Amino acid sequence: GLPTRRHFSRGSMSPALGPIIALAFLSQIYISMTANSPGVFAPVVAPALGVSPQALGIFYWIFGIAAMVATLFASGIVRRFGGGRLLQGVGIGMTVSLLIAASGSAWLIALCAIVMGVAVGPHVSAIMHLLARAAPVHRLGLMVSLTQAGGAIGVGLSGIIIPALILAI
Repeated sequence: GLPTRRHFSRGSMSPALGPIIALAFLSQIYISMTANSPGVFAPVVAPALGVSPQALGIFYWIFGIAAMVATLFASGIVRRFGGGRLLQGVGIGMTVSLLIAASGSAWLIALCAIVMGVAVGPHVSAIMHLLARAAPVHRLGLMVSLTQAGGAIGVGLSGIIIPALILAI
């Protein structure tokens, strides 16, 4: 199985905490920006697609179901590929979902919600897997808080960056 904290003796090498915190924090920013972008651009994009901006609720319903289902498989995926590889896959999945959304088709935007949800679902498990292996037990709560702060930053950045991109187009 995967090494856990009990496999590391006091003098043995454990994964470096700094890069793990950076990876988790930056991943949270990107995931949050991507997942919140439909809510920011829906008022502009929805009418162009011939749907009401209120259809965003359906998007996030599809997204939520897909994320929930993907979360059910997270532990097996983390065990097989590790948290770092899983976070890379999440980033790729989120990018693919945005490319699908850029198609301009209402039906493909529903597919975007599925891809985005499947990508988002296991990300917390991946981050916790990485932190559990590297963070000292007495600082684990602080490390989780640091990484999760990236989510709030991502929401704020999406509210600033997405409207600027819309205006630029």
